[in-house]
Amino acid sequence: VPLNDLLVLGLPVVAQEWNRQSSHITICTPIWEKQSSGGNKKAGTILQDSRTLGYNIIKQEETDRNKNKETLQALGLADNFLFGEVMQDMGLCKLFLEALLQRPIAKIVNISKEKDLSDAYLAHGIRLDVDLEDENRTRYNIEMQGSSQKSIERRVRYYQSGIDRHFLEQGTDYDSLPNSFVIFVCDYDPYGKGFALYERECRIKDTDILYDDGSHALFLNAKYKTPGSASKDIIEFLDYVRTKNDELSVSGELAKTAIKLCKEKKSDSETEARYMTL
Repeated sequence: VPLNDLLVLGLPVVAQEWNRQSSHITICTPIWEKQSSGGNKKAGTILQDSRTLGYNIIKQEETDRNKNKETLQALGLADNFLFGEVMQDMGLCKLFLEALLQRPIAKIVNISKEKDLSDAYLAHGIRLDVDLEDENRTRYNIEMQGSSQKSIERRVRYYQSGIDRHFLEQGTDYDSLPNSFVIFVCDYDPYGKGFALYERECRIKDTDILYDDGSHALFLNAKYKTPGSASKDIIEFLDYVRTKNDELSVSGELAKTAIKLCKEKKSDSETEARYMTL
């Protein structure tokens, strides 16, 4: 039971067990019942046991959250939940990466949704929307960013450090670190220049020498004004992200597959149940 909920309700409780990280407690009574005369009596006389009270509070939280919640059917691919559900499909991820990087990928060998890389109690957590690995051990982290974020570059840096730290084992040479890509699909223009694709490129100052540490950062802009270097398949994908139109006319396999999977997820009862209990 969230401790703050009990305090707001003014319920006197005795904490039997407290989870410091989540601020949840397991409670034991007494709970006091107010008499009409204004006095308090001990509920004999327990008004509700802790499990019933906790259940009622949690159910009320869910009801309050769901009042203003969009239906699953109204969501677009820019929604983090739907994006994570759809991008679990290895076929779609392969099409997406090939269209973005404009090179073939033989096989996706591993894919995880909302992978947690947190490894310190007090450190800021890292939860990757979609984490993939290909047959060459190249790592890909694909994130959906629906609203503007000032510190997106530092977020990339932090995510990148988490990915690398969890890959390199003690005593292993740095040369064994795989290439890695952090990819943000943004439903806004992160740099305000109108390009559909922005890619980080590092060079040694005053030279043409590339600083190549194997890490890459790419930012897709669904509110683009010019395609720039983005492929036609990526442009159609971004159009679908921006419009949320499941009937959008597209020709490429990437957007067709994304639309098909979104429709399937929106009509799936198990997916809807997961969404409504978030």
